[in-house]
Amino acid sequence: MPVLLTLIPKTFVLQIYSPKYPSYYQESKACYYVIASSNESVQIHFDDLQLKQGDTFYIYDALTDLTPSKKIWSTIPSWHNVSSATKVMKIIFVPGSRTNLYENLQGKSRWKIVFDSF
Repeated sequence: MPVLLTLIPKTFVLQIYSPKYPSYYQESKACYYVIASSNESVQIHFDDLQLKQGDTFYIYDALTDLTPSKKIWSTIPSWHNVSSATKVMKIIFVPGSRTNLYENLQGKSRWKIVFDSF
């Protein structure tokens, strides 16, 4: 079930974590997030992003969009901002296939998303 968050810009920093963060997320279930803002758009950056091969974040500009505006499948710098074109951003994490839950760090994922609106 999606998590809906309403932002109060510039009041405090809000963050989204992978389940069990800072431990690694090793499940095969997708994670859904919805961020709503009272301002023009939503802006996020990944403060900590570790993905295994095949993992993908899909970023949508609206709750009802079926086609993502952006796809993230590799580590990006924490200073790289991702913005929505609307007041709502939908984020879906889809894990790649996992053949061994106890494999090395390349087979594990975790994330910390910091967001704000502008």
